[in-house]
Amino acid sequence: MKKNLLIFRKSLVLLGFFLVTSVAFASHFRYGDISYRVDGNDPTGRTIIFKANTGWRCCPGVYLQFTGDSYGSIGSVPQNLTGNANGAEYYSGEISYTFPADGSYKVYYSGGAKIGGLSNNANGSWYVYTTVNVGSGNNSPVTSVPAIVNVQVGLPTATFAIPVADPDGDSVTYRLATTADGWNGTQPSGLSINPTTGQINWSTQNTSIGQLWNTAVVIRDSKGSEILVDFIMQITQQSNPPEFDYNSTPANGFAYQSAPGQTISFPLNAFDTDPGSTVSMFAAGLPIGASVSPAFGAAANPISHVFTWTPTPSQFGQFLINFTAQDNNGVQVATSVSINVSLKPTFDVPPTPASGIHTVYTPGDLISYTVQASDPDPTDVVQIVSVEGKNSMGNPIPIYSGANFSTIPTVASNPTSGTFTWATSAADWGHKHVFFTARDSYGDETIHEINQLINTPPVFASLPVLTADVGQPYSYTVQITDPDQAYGDQISILGISLPTWLTLVDNGNGTATLSGIPTTADAGNNSINVQAEDTHHHVDVRGIVNQFFNIEVNNCSVSATAKNITVQLDASGNATINAADVDNNSIATCGVESLVVSPNLFTCANIGVNTVTLTITDVHGNIASVDAQVTVMDSVAPSVLVKDLVVKLDENGVGLIACADVDNGSLDACGIASAVLNTTNF
Repeated sequence: MKKNLLIFRKSLVLLGFFLVTSVAFASHFRYGDISYRVDGNDPTGRTIIFKANTGWRCCPGVYLQFTGDSYGSIGSVPQNLTGNANGAEYYSGEISYTFPADGSYKVYYSGGAKIGGLSNNANGSWYVYTTVNVGSGNNSPVTSVPAIVNVQVGLPTATFAIPVADPDGDSVTYRLATTADGWNGTQPSGLSINPTTGQINWSTQNTSIGQLWNTAVVIRDSKGSEILVDFIMQITQQSNPPEFDYNSTPANGFAYQSAPGQTISFPLNAFDTDPGSTVSMFAAGLPIGASVSPAFGAAANPISHVFTWTPTPSQFGQFLINFTAQDNNGVQVATSVSINVSLKPTFDVPPTPASGIHTVYTPGDLISYTVQASDPDPTDVVQIVSVEGKNSMGNPIPIYSGANFSTIPTVASNPTSGTFTWATSAADWGHKHVFFTARDSYGDETIHEINQLINTPPVFASLPVLTADVGQPYSYTVQITDPDQAYGDQISILGISLPTWLTLVDNGNGTATLSGIPTTADAGNNSINVQAEDTHHHVDVRGIVNQFFNIEVNNCSVSATAKNITVQLDASGNATINAADVDNNSIATCGVESLVVSPNLFTCANIGVNTVTLTITDVHGNIASVDAQVTVMDSVAPSVLVKDLVVKLDENGVGLIACADVDNGSLDACGIASAVLNTTNF
């Protein structure tokens, strides 16, 4: 049984196709793509299973025909409702057809008319096709796009990607559809697509909100198989798009390997940073039987769902699911997951760590976990045959130094397991994903990637300057330390919450300068949030750190107040005062630089009332002055010096003397106004 199923598994690929059977459905068509897989149960390789993923307002109808080495009809494709969003119902269905001979064929469906509200191709017909080289064993690429992709208005380059998965691992190229493909229409002016990445680029500067535009893209694999996808773009207002939380949501483009009966389940989490925004989700390309809990349709911020699907025994091949998060302004962001259903070996989660979800470690941590693989065929055995690292280009490399797996290969059993261990060090910083390869007895292999990040969170090493003065430059040098910088980590520093007078400049070396000049209007308390992010902060939430603080802005005020004083001349006839003598509690709210009084020297010439000026200067050069009165007094008595004198009486018996006769150098610092003898006659 296993061998037949393996042939079935290896040759099956999905192909979706739509065909409208009558014009009655003309205004309902929104979306179409076709993919196919080869039915491995047919040893001739001529039985092809086509898959049609379509989007309609209602009433789906798909009828396939073919041209090429021969012509014919394939028939109506059953349409199963898988979801609805933005006015479009999503359907999926399969139909198989055995071609009469090997050769090249173009399988298509067509109809008309498209909706009349389109800004291009209004009321035109649709034509969706795939090319099949019957007998080659090739399977087509698979895509999934929302029936209506919302694009923001007024952008010089609006972008979104066309996701693709190829079950054979073939490389693919992209181009815009033309009339040479059979597609009936014209592309929007200025629309282009990157031929290797599938990114749509379009200037929406000349569009208006609410407009609908039609486009179609042709995807071709390296073996020549082509699929065409036709969809609508709607112009919406501008806002920041929602974000998927990839700490829990599988990484964009993540690939699951599964088997019939094996349940796949993963969380879907999204959020929006715009205040007051809400987020809702929907999906294109949901497999028949898949469920989402809670059901799509509700809006919240953040929002969470869980996808669950257990493939049935008839569900084989490549499935591509496009999940879209949309805010209340209609702005979207998309992420895709592919699921390949086959009878290849599978990795059992748990105990094996799940793919698509990063486990974060700090350098020095011991990483240890069990890896277990099994095979859906209970009669088969499986081994884990290789353990490899992953380089920056996504390619396998030898396992990292110091990392070990218990035994390679593991024992051939069902299941089989081993233990991965690694004592990490500082030099192991970065994404260190590990590829495990399991192989069954038929040689079928499955690769399981475990996402590991080794990272040290950054730390603020600086203390903020907490005061500033109106009209004066403020500066704070932010410093971040992160030992991972020595191994290639880079730090970004952002001003998340800043008043308008402050600007933060990231110096690119783990430092930043926060600076500005506050005005009077900024006086008071200013709340600040400076954020630092390392390279891997999107995966390691510890990689974002914040420094919250408040800057008190002082509105500098200078006030001079003086008091009148009296001073006494000294014995030398001098007196000196300082500013503190006349200061009467002068104030400089931002700090006193100097306090000066002038004049401050007095002599005998200044006896009496004198006017002086007290000047206060703050640390920023702001000045205030006030006058005061200084009364100068001379209270020091003169120094009287005399000498003895002999007086000779004249012939009349009288002797006269004067002050000068007995003065022996009497003195006073401010001068002697008068000298009087109490007796002058003898």
